[in-house]
Amino acid sequence: MVFIAGGSDTALLQGVYRFAEHLGARFYLHGDVLPDTKIPLELPVLDETRSPLFELRGIQPFHDFAEGPDWWTRENYLANIAQLPKMGMNFIGLHTYPLSEPTVWVGLEGEVNDDGTVNRAYPTQYLNTGQNSGWGFRARNTSDFACGASMLYETDLYGADYLQDLMPAPKTPEENNAVFNRTGAVLHDAFTLAHALGVKTCVGTETPLRIPPYILANAAPPVEAIQAVGGAFANYAGSAIADTGDDPLYQSVRYNLDAYRFNVPNGDYTVTLKFCEVAYNTPGARVFDVSIEGKKVVEKLDIFVAAGKDRAHDRVFEKVAVRDCVLDVDFGKVIEFPAVAAIAVEGGNVSLKVNCGGDHYKDYTADLGVAPDPALIQSVYEGMFTRIMRTHPLDYYWFWTPEDWTWSGTNETQANRTITDLMAAHAALAGVGAPFSLATCGWVLGPQFDRAFLDTKLPKDFSVSCINRDLGFEPVEKAFASIDGRGQWAIPWVEDDPAMTIPQFWARRMRRDARDALAYGCNGLMGIFWRTRVIAPTLASLARAGWDQSWPEAPAAGGTHQIRAVDAGFPVNTLYTRADIQGTDAGPVYRTARTSAAAYVLAVGEGTHDVTLHFCETAHTTPGKRVFDVLVQGETVLNAFDIAKEAGGANIALEKTFPAIKAMDGTITIAFKKRVDWPAIAAISVTGPGTLQKINCGGGAWEDFAADAPVRPVDPAGQDFYADWAAHEFGPEVADEAAAVFAELDGCTPRPATWIDGPGTFIADPRPWEMVEYEYGFVDRFAALRDRVRGAGALDRFDYWHHTLAFLRAAARMNCAWGAFVREMELAAAQPDGAAQKAYARERALPARIALARAVEVAYDHLLGTASTPGELGTIANLEAHSFPKMLDDPAKALEELLGGALPPEAFPHRDYRGPARLFPLAARTSRNTGEPLKLKALTLAAEPVQAVTVHWRVMGDGEWKALDLPHRARGVFEGEIPAEDLGTSDVEYHLEAKYAGGAALHWPATAPALPHTVVCGPM
Repeated sequence: MVFIAGGSDTALLQGVYRFAEHLGARFYLHGDVLPDTKIPLELPVLDETRSPLFELRGIQPFHDFAEGPDWWTRENYLANIAQLPKMGMNFIGLHTYPLSEPTVWVGLEGEVNDDGTVNRAYPTQYLNTGQNSGWGFRARNTSDFACGASMLYETDLYGADYLQDLMPAPKTPEENNAVFNRTGAVLHDAFTLAHALGVKTCVGTETPLRIPPYILANAAPPVEAIQAVGGAFANYAGSAIADTGDDPLYQSVRYNLDAYRFNVPNGDYTVTLKFCEVAYNTPGARVFDVSIEGKKVVEKLDIFVAAGKDRAHDRVFEKVAVRDCVLDVDFGKVIEFPAVAAIAVEGGNVSLKVNCGGDHYKDYTADLGVAPDPALIQSVYEGMFTRIMRTHPLDYYWFWTPEDWTWSGTNETQANRTITDLMAAHAALAGVGAPFSLATCGWVLGPQFDRAFLDTKLPKDFSVSCINRDLGFEPVEKAFASIDGRGQWAIPWVEDDPAMTIPQFWARRMRRDARDALAYGCNGLMGIFWRTRVIAPTLASLARAGWDQSWPEAPAAGGTHQIRAVDAGFPVNTLYTRADIQGTDAGPVYRTARTSAAAYVLAVGEGTHDVTLHFCETAHTTPGKRVFDVLVQGETVLNAFDIAKEAGGANIALEKTFPAIKAMDGTITIAFKKRVDWPAIAAISVTGPGTLQKINCGGGAWEDFAADAPVRPVDPAGQDFYADWAAHEFGPEVADEAAAVFAELDGCTPRPATWIDGPGTFIADPRPWEMVEYEYGFVDRFAALRDRVRGAGALDRFDYWHHTLAFLRAAARMNCAWGAFVREMELAAAQPDGAAQKAYARERALPARIALARAVEVAYDHLLGTASTPGELGTIANLEAHSFPKMLDDPAKALEELLGGALPPEAFPHRDYRGPARLFPLAARTSRNTGEPLKLKALTLAAEPVQAVTVHWRVMGDGEWKALDLPHRARGVFEGEIPAEDLGTSDVEYHLEAKYAGGAALHWPATAPALPHTVVCGPM
């Protein structure tokens, strides 16, 4: 007999799914994993009672990139939300950049219709392929995608399908409204399902609220002489600014602003605008217009193009006539957010100067901005909340505190502006009788001067939350422990956006963060991420840690040495130079260096040992650019150590030997403390009784120097988690060995992509592939298991993860090929005249370019092998629109200029698809509402075009299959639906069949038709 009981309907539902896990099922956001063969109907012996450790457990999928919910369809929302109860989760929260994304509309109550649609709105959109985004993306038609990837996209302008005809951006007031109204309809269906399943829902905006300019224009003008309209602060106080002696004026900026208003007497004025690009180091990342008194005076300003990074750039405009006692300076976004460092308005007896985003400096006033009248703020929130109540269910509305609280020196006066905004929202909530609660969130829990600041200012009916700092590399905020009497939600990073395009594994870190959140008294545990399938093991670890934290202790690290990462910050990195190293015959050892490591721990045995540290400055040419301390066994042996200063310049080998170092418990620890830039170490040698240990830090084996070890996080154990995950993902035949591969990668996966003006950018690697290859030995170890995998479903999942890991390796090799091409282009440009440049480009640079194109193809083919959700489609678009312009497009023009003609076809990645045939649905829902059709969108990849895609379906358990051909949309995309009247109220099962020329066929799921996909029917 089976008896399952729960304290609520939701608890009962979760109990049923827990029972299914005991029968061999596993649940993830992208779908279910079921045994490949029917299991015997033998009930397990169970007597289990479970209670969650956190009241709220869930997800925070982040908008703003193609990999995330920007590209979710309505069906994806419904499919993903339906998985949450299966995973023991009950929360979904969405963030909105106000006035930039349509998740939340900002406006007045009179602009909301009775049905929740709006009759006035501003232009906005989710990211799509027709946009030049501020995150480094260039507009790119999907038909131009390489290697056959274009088959996955039915239109050139691709993004959220319900906004497709409004891409790249709305053009009329009616289209502005339509963007919000369609988005609201999708959220209505998604959140209605969530409520039926016991999942709490949350949306929100950043605070202080950005109010549409047309609302501010009709409001009573403030009396202050200087008013900022919209925007946030960014302060880079540590940056040295060129071409000025007034660094503080240029180190801070107000960005994402609409305007400044200066109340002045009528007359003529000189306006000085001071700019500085403090964030980006590439052209095209930030472009905007500036108008003064309604006249555009600067068009498409790219500060980096005009001046470079961290360099002052002033524009002066004389004889600006003011006739209405207000001088207006307006900013218009073209790409990314406008930014201004300072403004001066001078004329007659007037001198108004503001240090935009900064403090008082000389005769420039501090930029506190001017908050709109609290009554206006409240009325806008009342309009927003009214629209939400008329549009979709909601449990929480959260306010994301200013992002600059992470890094800027925010003072209490500035922080109180956020409090004013929040209290206006609190009054608005009561004023309209909204049925949801309020919460805060943000990149930090509170400002730098007091991370628990909000707890001292806000009513207790506000919950407080934050994501972990430094992209999740820092642990959960300790200030949670000092807060009591309100909801507290910790939000670890399931993945970080610098590595958006590559796999990341953080199961152990999820356990660490969940453990800390529980210890600090948090009652909420959520995870922030973008993609859904590649993060499956990490999110599963977080979900389970919300219920059970009885995992084993982490085993002691093995090997001759380990690297410890810093407690917070980016992962340990590697420097490399091709330059000749002076003062040594061991050049390969000094060409690589580990940076940002916290310590090396060497197992050397007991006794005393001589320790030699090998250094070489390969990145900086002058002293003072890298300064750090070195400690051996806890004692400082090098204080304020500057490699370039000690060695006498760059690329010069330097050794420091410390004799008779006594081992402690058989180990010697060499630690580093940062002062200026990250510490760097090229190699370590230890000699002693029976000991000779040499480590090539950041490099592979060379002569008697051993290859460096991977970084090992100091987190809870993870082997037990991966053992269970691999057993169900791949089957028992390979579970142990597969688990060992992923456990090894957890927390220390190589990262050949990073943030360069946007997420997941691949980078030219100057190292030859032979120096990098050793880091990716796990790919072949995993691939060798394939022949032992049993079952079509397990094999299909194995191939997905093999392509994922193989893409990681191929991307690293692509980077090395790119680095080699860059080197040849530099040498070509350095030739003495045009003829020599052309000859060198033809003989050396062109072959390097062709080799790069072949490396791109290998990586791309593996990436296409992973395509199965919107996240992978977003990753493909990221590669095309973000990395390829830097890697392929712009360099192609430069090479053509050197050659004096067009490149041959082989210098570009091929356009056709050459991999194995693929078939998958973009969303695979497992439930539907009574009276709702079953909508299906099937994507195909094939060397020969697919002739038809058929859905075979039947009532669950009924022996008769019905067939329905899905209409062909375009390229490799087929889309249609099984009508509601045909489905009735029945639970159904289906599978897809793609037919090719010659009669060949492909099926989805891989287990079909024996084990098809099931969809249950029930009320939403």
